[in-house]
Amino acid sequence: MGRGARGGEGEAGMIVKQPCRSCGAETRHKQVCPQCKAPVVYVAPKKVEKEAPIKARIRAAVIDAGCIVWVHDVDYRLGKTGLGKGTSALICIVPPLGRFLGIEVNRPGSSPSDVSDDQRSWLAAVRKFQGVSGIATNEAEALALVAEARQQFTFT
Repeated sequence: MGRGARGGEGEAGMIVKQPCRSCGAETRHKQVCPQCKAPVVYVAPKKVEKEAPIKARIRAAVIDAGCIVWVHDVDYRLGKTGLGKGTSALICIVPPLGRFLGIEVNRPGSSPSDVSDDQRSWLAAVRKFQGVSGIATNEAEALALVAEARQQFTFT
């Protein structure tokens, strides 16, 4: 039986180095703790969901809500393309008023510091011109932004 079958390997075949639950000693490559002789149980590291499937689910939910949606992708392999740094991941037009909505997609559990200064500037500029913008980590947060965009607004 290989190490991967025991659960001692993480993603990409790397050996997971974990402390013993009883005494805290390093238990890498061991089935029994070298200090306290307790059986070693490897705990697989938490898998962090990637942003692409989250963006796809949010996009589908916003389309189901009746919005027109474009995905903003920048391809740096061919030089800078797209709408520029900081532009939201999803660009939307929300009926019935045709209001602009910019949704920046982040992974759940990400901190506010994960949004770059360019992205903050973009989100603020959209709001300045009576559009709606925000950060969404799931479909419910994105649909709340859609609901906000559907509300009547007055120019100031």
